[in-house]
Amino acid sequence: MEQGREMKLDNSKIDFISFTGFGVYGLGYDSWFQSKIYFNINLKNGNFKLTAENKEHRKNPQIGKCLNKLLGKN
Repeated sequence: MEQGREMKLDNSKIDFISFTGFGVYGLGYDSWFQSKIYFNINLKNGNFKLTAENKEHRKNPQIGKCLNKLLGKN
């Protein structure tokens, strides 16, 4: 398990977020590779799925849970 980085998200009705990051999805850092990464976040319970734009990676999303550090719980 790797430690994630903290991201600040604005509350909205849209739960689909994408951003551009560098690295090979799930395999470590590689400075020449660029890919969009998509989060599907359930804002009610904090569950999320993470997928890259690559069709093969979409078949096996990484799952996790967002934590609210201000409340000390998810």
